[in-house]
Amino acid sequence: MRDLSPEQQSQLRNLENNFKTALGLHEAGKLAEAGAIYEQILDVVPRHAETLDLFGRSLFERGELARSFEVLSKAVAADPHAPSPWNHLGWSRRRG
Repeated sequence: MRDLSPEQQSQLRNLENNFKTALGLHEAGKLAEAGAIYEQILDVVPRHAETLDLFGRSLFERGELARSFEVLSKAVAADPHAPSPWNHLGWSRRRG
């Protein structure tokens, strides 16, 4: 973070806090609220693999299978070596 400006450092901290908030909401079953925050994060960092994975999973859990498949495909493309997006993509594809 040393190479970031104070403004960029602040934005990064906000994104990290938003991510933690979304994750807590997701774990509490508040999928729509978590999804809204995931989307806000992805507006800033559209290829953040972990956020794409969790957002895709939340869509799957809400029954939005086609959109879930689309988002999870982006998660796999963003980090093809991470197992979680592949696993969630398999769920989405199997149910879709």
